[in-house]
Amino acid sequence: MTYRTVYYAFYLRKNILNRSIKKFFIHVLVDVLTTGAIVAATFWLKMTSVSYLSWMVLALEVFGIALVITAVINLIFYRKDAKNAIRMFIKKNAV
Repeated sequence: MTYRTVYYAFYLRKNILNRSIKKFFIHVLVDVLTTGAIVAATFWLKMTSVSYLSWMVLALEVFGIALVITAVINLIFYRKDAKNAIRMFIKKNAV
């Protein structure tokens, strides 16, 4: 999968998108950083009892932590894109 992803990135850069491959590798590094931060932040969470309810509670905790970490890291690295997305969301919902 890694080979095909990199291959497609080079193919798209050359034939369709015409943009720097550096953006692709920066995006991959940001994704790796985000994943590492999520794993580090949720590593200490343990399931105290085995039931559907405790699994759901743990899943919601992990989701919340992952959402916050992802939002913060993306706001840091992709500030302009985040502002545009928020602006489009507000414009679309203001009608």
